[in-house]
Amino acid sequence: MKVGPMGEILKHTMMLNARKGGAHLALTARRVGILVMAGLLVAVLSLAAIGCAIAAFWIAVLPHLGPALAALAASGIVLMITVFVVAVAITLLKSRPELRPMTAISGADLAKAAGKEFEDHKAALLTAALIAGFFAFNSKSGA
Repeated sequence: MKVGPMGEILKHTMMLNARKGGAHLALTARRVGILVMAGLLVAVLSLAAIGCAIAAFWIAVLPHLGPALAALAASGIVLMITVFVVAVAITLLKSRPELRPMTAISGADLAKAAGKEFEDHKAALLTAALIAGFFAFNSKSGA
């Protein structure tokens, strides 16, 4: 499924803040929540604006067409907007995302990347190994 602009914004926000560590997770969740609420508000306000425009059209054509034909003209505009939205949705649903082939990584590249990660996060890895050792010792001693 193809991701739209809002999905891209959310994806990049999550990726950038996830790289900064767990402390930023709450901030990321807050920002994503704000983005979602802003998007919903924009959608509701856009629908209200479209409704006002259709009402203005109805009022403008009422003296020329009469009440019945003005209502039909306004409903025709709503129907055209609906057909457009459905056509866009069908087009987006039919589009296939590009699948990139997986690239193989050599053992040397993997060792180099692992060494770099170890150097970057040495204290965290050693602390995790120490804690894992305590748990392993406690489970073997029956405590």
